[in-house]
Amino acid sequence: MQHQPELNNIPAQLTIDHVSSATLFLEKQRQMQEVQMALDAQKDEYARKVPNSIASSNRD
Repeated sequence: MQHQPELNNIPAQLTIDHVSSATLFLEKQRQMQEVQMALDAQKDEYARKVPNSIASSNRD
């Protein structure tokens, strides 16, 4: 019996090589949204830790 690899074990780069440009665009958009959400979360966390710094920078 031959073992077939599962799709979960294949790196994303290999599975994306043969898809339409629209699919690539949507994947890139999803990745950018994830990054933006992470940055927003970091910004919120920083604002909670250093509230005076944020308030003074908004006055500029």
